[in-house]
Amino acid sequence: MSIDALQHKKEQAEKQSMSNSLQSQPDQQQHESTDQTPNLCPSDRNGRVVKVRDLITAAGLSIPEYQRPYKWTVENVATLLNDVKQACRENKSAYRLGTVVFHREGRSLHIVDGQQRIVTLLLIAKVMSAVSGSLDKAQVKEVMQGIQLTGGISANNVANNLRLIRQRLVENGDFPEDAQKYLLDKCELVVFCLNKISEAFQFFDSQNARGRPLEPHDLLKAYHLRAFQESDSETKKKAVENWEKVPTEDLARLFSDYLYPIRSWCRGLPVGQFSKDHIHLFKGIDPEKNDYPLGHPYQIIENHLNFLERCLHITGNTVEYPFQLDQPIINGRRFFEMVDHYYEKFEPLSQGGKWASIMDRGNGWAKEILDRLDDYEGRRRTGDRYVRQMFDCLLLYYLDKFGEQELDDAVRKIFLWAYSVRLRQQRVQFSTMERHAREEHNLFQRLRDAVTPDALLAYNRLKPIKAAEIQSTKTEDIKTLMRKLGHVVEK
Repeated sequence: MSIDALQHKKEQAEKQSMSNSLQSQPDQQQHESTDQTPNLCPSDRNGRVVKVRDLITAAGLSIPEYQRPYKWTVENVATLLNDVKQACRENKSAYRLGTVVFHREGRSLHIVDGQQRIVTLLLIAKVMSAVSGSLDKAQVKEVMQGIQLTGGISANNVANNLRLIRQRLVENGDFPEDAQKYLLDKCELVVFCLNKISEAFQFFDSQNARGRPLEPHDLLKAYHLRAFQESDSETKKKAVENWEKVPTEDLARLFSDYLYPIRSWCRGLPVGQFSKDHIHLFKGIDPEKNDYPLGHPYQIIENHLNFLERCLHITGNTVEYPFQLDQPIINGRRFFEMVDHYYEKFEPLSQGGKWASIMDRGNGWAKEILDRLDDYEGRRRTGDRYVRQMFDCLLLYYLDKFGEQELDDAVRKIFLWAYSVRLRQQRVQFSTMERHAREEHNLFQRLRDAVTPDALLAYNRLKPIKAAEIQSTKTEDIKTLMRKLGHVVEK
């Protein structure tokens, strides 16, 4: 979809989500374009200073699927235009706009770092090519054919930014012709081009001081988008739209605070800061291609659910996949559905730590314990938040596996296990909590192997805490509750 069509659709649809590109895909033109890639991007790891004119007319520019939406707003664009205009007034010999990192793949240059700046420069180039002879309109159009943007966020920002650029360059004359020529011929970027995607990301991480590095979940998005079948274009489009509706901070928290620790601890693996080194935990099997016995149960589930979906499509009803936190990841569509499924479950915790469904149950150990955890004096300290994360992860894991069966006893057992480390330590660091989760009886592994709640609830090797062992402060309510539960003893 062209930029103009993208803008028009946004204005007509009032910012509804959609999947767009800056131009429709070319027929054979991209392969027949002039060979500008080697000049823009030499084959070694050394950076090359490139003028804006050369960058925005280079063949093969593309935005890979793992990239975030186009998020620059009119404020960002105005700042760029103002900075360039000021540099032009001061008659600076050159003005550096930053660094761009590409991953070269055949004739394509995939943007690893610098997407926001490059898209903005292309939007400016589009307007300039339409109103002046400073740029070749056909050449700019050809470059834009490789730039694909998806989702309502990108559509909204493209439309708003194009409107501002037209105002500044055409209607108001606020960015005059001399500033436009200065942008093209005096403004520069440092371009790095690497042949291996792993090297490109590594280089990007080491160089990226101002920008925001790609999150591990961005890389997972790209991996699982590639697993879609060609016939699933509509499902793929919907998956991207739903993904982009969730703030990236919430997605990062979902993986780093819940999904990653649970899947690691139940396997006895250590947990650190969630990074691209850990995304293998969220890559799995494709039931349609997996011929091993491991994949057979999931093939049966897929076939059954696909049949039900076809039957229920007539009535407008849907059927949910029976996800489990410790199951093999199903690549492609089911990964995105899994993320949606657990985001709905975990979102209330990220919005204040409240377990509404449990709190509404009335009286009982679960409600009393959760009430106390939400209001005891030291709950906001860093170490206490680490312990609360461990508690929440294990309780989520239990609920995911057994629902609310024997819930009072489960909350009691998890509370005694998790908060014993809080009472015994004057200061709780992340490493303290992590070792406790993985080594102190590891209830995550015990729960993974459980087929009934009793396998966890009957575990009786948790040692009571002697009063003399208690080192913590601002935890009087926790100590009182543990005494009430018989877990704190005088001797």
